[in-house]
Formats: sequence, structure tokens, C-alpha cells
Amino acid sequence: MDELEYAKAAYEVNLILTYFDPELVNKIPDKMQQFLKEVAGDVTTDLRIDETKKLKEHNLLPSTELMLTTLYLNYWCSEEEKKELEKTLDGNEKKHQEELREKYNQEDLFENKNDFESPAKEKASMIGYKKTNLITTILKRLQKLFNKSD
Repeated sequence: MDELEYAKAAYEVNLILTYFDPELVNKIPDKMQQFLKEVAGDVTTDLRIDETKKLKEHNLLPSTELMLTTLYLNYWCSEEEKKELEKTLDGNEKKHQEELREKYNQEDLFENKNDFESPAKEKASMIGYKKTNLITTILKRLQKLFNKSD
């Protein structure tokens, strides 16, 4: 995640927090709130919050969703919710790692190498080569020389 995306995500989180119940926002330490404001700086996005829609329905950056999840996990959820969320996040991570393993599996990487035929092989063909001895070569050249003079 680059700095600009991080700043945009922090801006979006700050914007969303303005719509939250102040009691929930106060559970976030002041240092964290100040940090989010500093990171956001002067960056703005075209995000508009529609209070009639769920948060999932807004076009949030993935980093914004990650920050909100972290805030929820660390400051707002109960111990039971925390365990369930961590279980879900672990499951998602395992699923993601499995997908990466399947995609970049070293054993299957060259599985179809026998099916692949090089275009160079298709065009190449064997050219016959006759090896001639020295005497034959000299005789042919002498013959060409005498034929030209006629």
C-alpha cells in the first residue's frame, strides 16, 4: 500500500467516524484518532456517505475496510465477537494462501511442457549434407574453370 492510498484510507475512515455514535468513537484512543487525522492530511476523496445505505454498499478502498476492521477488532467488539472475527480472518487468510499455493505450485508449473511445441521446431527441417573429399572438390573446380573458357 503506497502513502497516497494510505492517506486516502485514513481520510475515508475519519469521514465514516463522523457518522458513528460518539460513544463508539470515544472508545478509540485519542492518539489513534490524532494519528488518523495526521495521516489523512489534506487528502480528500470523492466518497459520499449515504446514511440510508449499509457501509458495505459504499465504494470503500480495501485499505479503508482493513482499517475499520482493525478498529472494530481492537476497540469495539466483545471478546466473543473478537474470537469469531479472528477465526473468520484466519480462515480467509488460509483460503488466500491456498489459492496462492495452487496458482504458483512448483510441481504443476511445468506440467504441460510436453504439450508445448516450439515454433522453431515446426519450421526447422533436416538438410542433407554431402561430405566431399578434397580431390573431388579440386576436380569440380577445374571442370568449372575449363567450361567457362569455352
